[in-house]
Amino acid sequence: MKIIEGLKKLIPKKLLNKKSQSHKDACRLILKLINKESKTCTNKPEGMSKEEWRNILNDMSFVFKVKAQDITLKSPARRKQREQKVNRAFELFKVYIKHL
Repeated sequence: MKIIEGLKKLIPKKLLNKKSQSHKDACRLILKLINKESKTCTNKPEGMSKEEWRNILNDMSFVFKVKAQDITLKSPARRKQREQKVNRAFELFKVYIKHL
């Protein structure tokens, strides 16, 4: 989770609780940013409709919800599907992070 570690460095010090900072806290913070952007759609990329941007934001929010919950699925097939969806959402996050 190099991306999460990198994002922790970007979070202002006053928002960090030095005693109990974890990847779940970073996920929740990013999820708040994504939800805020989903409501307003003020920073959507050029040439993209609001619907497309909201769909991308929903995909990105899924990954941070999954990582914050940290639940392991029993079914190998479902685990594989979720892993593929998470990987795709992380790729979207890498591309569109500047628009959050």
